[in-house]
Amino acid sequence: MSETSDDETIILYYFYRKQRNRRNRRYWVHPYIERNIKCRLFVAAKELQQTDAKFLSLYRMSKESYTHLVELLVPHIHQRDTHMRECVSAEERILITIRYLATGATFTSISLYFARGDSTVSRIIGEITAIIWDALKDIYMPTPDKNQWKIIAQRFHLLWNLPNCLGALDGKHIRIEKLPNSGSLNFNYKSYHSVVLMACSDADGLFTYIETGFAGRNSDGSKHCDKMPRQYKD
Repeated sequence: MSETSDDETIILYYFYRKQRNRRNRRYWVHPYIERNIKCRLFVAAKELQQTDAKFLSLYRMSKESYTHLVELLVPHIHQRDTHMRECVSAEERILITIRYLATGATFTSISLYFARGDSTVSRIIGEITAIIWDALKDIYMPTPDKNQWKIIAQRFHLLWNLPNCLGALDGKHIRIEKLPNSGSLNFNYKSYHSVVLMACSDADGLFTYIETGFAGRNSDGSKHCDKMPRQYKD
């Protein structure tokens, strides 16, 4: 047998084994998820929106606030149906994300509640949280100008007797699983892996600056000094 024939045989055998070992997918969409519109939990979630108190207990915001949030976010959410399936509506995407942010529940529990797949919920939450920040940061957390800084300082002096104070800074360790190949980068003094959220608030407790993603092992001082945006230092 020639060398060329041997190579062809090996290649054909490789593809044969690959095809044989391939896992046959039983469902394109699992029947449980496909029935989500008629699902008892999904219907219950939709019905609970009709009561202000129930909606507030589920999503930690009023229906009016939710409606306003939808109006602000929908123009930034781009999705469309395909020949294979209907897309998840913008309103449901926002509901899923707000439910996650309000409760801190696992993706699995949220996927069961809304009768959506785990990977779908994970992708939706990642997309919508980024859209929330991009769409709302300039509205609700603009960088203060010189006049606003003066007002903030005056409020600190008036409310807390702290002259020449422009903000209250602090950091929060957010527990994470150890990242691959990260060593002790995110291992903090509390003996767990984390990333740090740093925030600055005005005298009334409203955030003026938020930054996150700092390695957990770094001290607050290094984060405050090294990562503060130039416009705040100036």
